[in-house]
Amino acid sequence: MDKISITSKILNIYNKEQHPTEIEIISLISALGNIKNDAAVEIILKTYEQSNKTSGIRIATITALSHCCD
Repeated sequence: MDKISITSKILNIYNKEQHPTEIEIISLISALGNIKNDAAVEIILKTYEQSNKTSGIRIATITALSHCCD
């Protein structure tokens, strides 16, 4: 599968939950950080902005973004 298909499948799984837990948000951010494309970066940033910005979410976002800039 290509990166766009994988990103789409991850989002389909994640979007089934109307009120995601912190762990689900962290998992989404971490998974997208491993995909390393522009669409993933945009989703990571959007997810972070819409979150409650807990320590775990901030750490996951920083780590994921650092993985995206190879």
